[in-house]
Amino acid sequence: MNIEKETQHTQSMWVKNTGRGGALTWLLQRVTGLFIVLMILLHFWINHLVGTGEVTYETVFRRLSHPLWKCFDMAFLTFALYHGLAGVWVVAADYVKRDGWRTFVYIAIVFAGIVLFCLGTITIVRFPFI
Repeated sequence: MNIEKETQHTQSMWVKNTGRGGALTWLLQRVTGLFIVLMILLHFWINHLVGTGEVTYETVFRRLSHPLWKCFDMAFLTFALYHGLAGVWVVAADYVKRDGWRTFVYIAIVFAGIVLFCLGTITIVRFPFI
């Protein structure tokens, strides 16, 4: 079977090749990975090396009461979710070849991302009031 025909056959109406070869996804994976590493290093430096190193409810409460930390945590949540779920999609796309299943897996990944983002946002934004 011709490779082009096989590729066209495995592309669904929801998940199809845009002709860019995944360059944007590849770039975003690298950028989000870099930001995640930098944010983790900053987190450890501020919370464990410069700070007291003691993690209590009061220290977390104080930190999450500040809008800058909320922005930091929201950015971390966004980068981590994109990075992780895009990685899951890359693996799933390699193994799931049938159009129907591929669409189902894609929709499940997007749905999981939306649910996790909403739960994370509620936790970060409303933390002092929970």
